[in-house]
Amino acid sequence: MFSKDELPFLAILRGIKQEDLKPLVDVLFTANIRFLEITMNTPDAIILIRQIKQLVNNKLEVGAGTVLNKDDLHNALSAGAGFIVTPSVIDDVINACVSEIIPESYLY
Repeated sequence: MFSKDELPFLAILRGIKQEDLKPLVDVLFTANIRFLEITMNTPDAIILIRQIKQLVNNKLEVGAGTVLNKDDLHNALSAGAGFIVTPSVIDDVINACVSEIIPESYLY
């Protein structure tokens, strides 16, 4: 059983703007959210992933969602995404994640 501080909630941000990052990150910290997904169909998703990684300083895990192909996967990983979410079974993406061991084990 998880305590309220250990619940594995995942926040999903879609369609956000760069100027909204800092206030959103503050809310996530306040709510003790440890996992954050930025969807790849968000404009400038790669830039946002990089910026959030800098803002959170490894205090939460940032991943990419709506990853539809290997280019999205490569771009997300290059930006620092620590986990990948696909909206359906996409063999190329899943096989690449398995071979690269993404995500790696997390200590909660």
